[in-house]
Amino acid sequence: MTKSNNIKHSKYNEFFSLVKDYDKPVMILGNVGCGKSTAIRQAAEQLKTDLYYLGSIENNKDFFGIDNLNTKDVPSNLILAYLKGGILYVDDVAKRKINVILDLLNLVKKNTLTIGKTKYEKHKDFKVVLSCENENELIVKYLKDTIIKKKLVNVVEFGYDEKIETSICNDKDFYKFFLEVRKFNADSIYTGATTTALSKCSKLLKTDVFTPEDVIEALLVKGYNIHVLKDLYASCAHLGLENKYVIGLRNLITLNS
Repeated sequence: MTKSNNIKHSKYNEFFSLVKDYDKPVMILGNVGCGKSTAIRQAAEQLKTDLYYLGSIENNKDFFGIDNLNTKDVPSNLILAYLKGGILYVDDVAKRKINVILDLLNLVKKNTLTIGKTKYEKHKDFKVVLSCENENELIVKYLKDTIIKKKLVNVVEFGYDEKIETSICNDKDFYKFFLEVRKFNADSIYTGATTTALSKCSKLLKTDVFTPEDVIEALLVKGYNIHVLKDLYASCAHLGLENKYVIGLRNLITLNS
């Protein structure tokens, strides 16, 4: 993974203390793009330890890995982290089968793992961090009932951090517009107003090449239509036509009509 920036989330210190004084897996709950992955990378850098990624886990076989060309088991990132020490990052557990996550949490508690005829000893610096998007209240409630209440993990909740976002974006008009898009996003599948999108658009804003319309199109995910643009305009119009991004949105509606 690429090296992270130096801006820390307001909940970073709380998260880092749970990782540093590790006694069980740590779970970050938070919105899309709020900085969960960045915080995990920062923690690994601060601890000067390796970071191993475990993404697509659908069954227990995925814990160990398989060489699909030769149909031979090969060490997965879980095994490498378990043997060498480091942080195993399990991404977006809300998209995984709950029984698989429970199996994983039980597995990493063990001091030794036996796979086939090979016995692996757990490294003293092996740590597990999981992330979970909290947009789906039913999934989060299920996780809380099955994992968190049973104290299988330590939990820290991240939200969008205004200090980080305003440091990313120095265009006040765009940031006001961006916040309105984020509010609108709560009721729409067509827009993706996250800190990731803000960072992307802020890079565009630093040039003189892109128009407000270009920046707005970069903020909205593909698939939006004229009806979505009109609804978004209705929710942003109170910012006034002195905001060039409101004007840009109006221009996009005209172009797409």
